[in-house]
Amino acid sequence: MNRFPSSSITRAAIYLRVSSSEQGENFSLPTQEASCRAYAEQHGYTIVGVFSDTCSGAEYRTRPGLGRLRELVRARAVDVVVCYCVDRLSRHQVHLSVLLEEFNAHGVRLELVTERFEDTAVGRFILAARAFAAELEREKILERTTRGKRARAQSGKLLPGC
Repeated sequence: MNRFPSSSITRAAIYLRVSSSEQGENFSLPTQEASCRAYAEQHGYTIVGVFSDTCSGAEYRTRPGLGRLRELVRARAVDVVVCYCVDRLSRHQVHLSVLLEEFNAHGVRLELVTERFEDTAVGRFILAARAFAAELEREKILERTTRGKRARAQSGKLLPGC
């Protein structure tokens, strides 16, 4: 008989991200967090940390919140990472693959509030396709924003911001 039963507590870390400070000042982070907390509670998870960033989903190495989350993952102090949806973790399919490989290497699962993917070859392919779609959307957003700023400047209007 095992004198030290294994813990049945599932430790969850929540990761939130918005792309701009305007989004950070609005309701996106609080609504993401509320949804992730509700998801964790529904699944009986114990939340051990909430990490957030305000920056592009195109980069993952320089996000302070994601960096702290990855330290927790490498320390094996978390069992599952909960994100609202895949593009909150990354809008770059290769970066998502790197993060998922790191999570898997340390026995950590990624769970998304808005979508479920089977842990099969087909499920991983569909997840990669969703990351690809998020990457395409990021490129479209960048193109539209750049085109709008250029047109505004060419018309002699000031650009908002610094």
